[in-house]
Amino acid sequence: MSTNKTPWTEVLKQWEPTPAPVAVTSAASTALFPVTNNVTRQTFDCVKKHPGVTSLQVVAMLPQQKANSVKSLLTQMVKNGLCRKQDGKFYTVAPEYRSLKRTYAKYAAVKKVKPKPPAPAPTMEQQLAPAREQRLATASNLLMSLNVVEARLLYDELKKVFN
Repeated sequence: MSTNKTPWTEVLKQWEPTPAPVAVTSAASTALFPVTNNVTRQTFDCVKKHPGVTSLQVVAMLPQQKANSVKSLLTQMVKNGLCRKQDGKFYTVAPEYRSLKRTYAKYAAVKKVKPKPPAPAPTMEQQLAPAREQRLATASNLLMSLNVVEARLLYDELKKVFN
């Protein structure tokens, strides 16, 4: 059995290349994800490198980016506390770039509430219906509570009114 094992191991060694040793660097072990350079980061870095720069100067320093995008990002950075604007010039407040967060308080305050449409005015029949029911209920209650003599007197009085 041992004689068959040796030729096979030699064949396998010829087919499989030996792995090259991998050197682990300290930078690769500490950085989990590569840093991406987007428009926001470029705008922040430009303001950080050139404090007291105006928005038009930042636009001129970043020709590959759209002017409206850069101006909008500068405004968002001021709102989020990354930068401050003083006399039209921008200065960084935060030591490092952090992603911009959307503020929802503005949208909650602007939310429009639709007024309820006014209820339609009740018709004359709707207004009179409760009074009619009350009168009928009262008249029937009155008639049920009368004795024969009182009913006859009521009849005579009603006959005088309606004749």
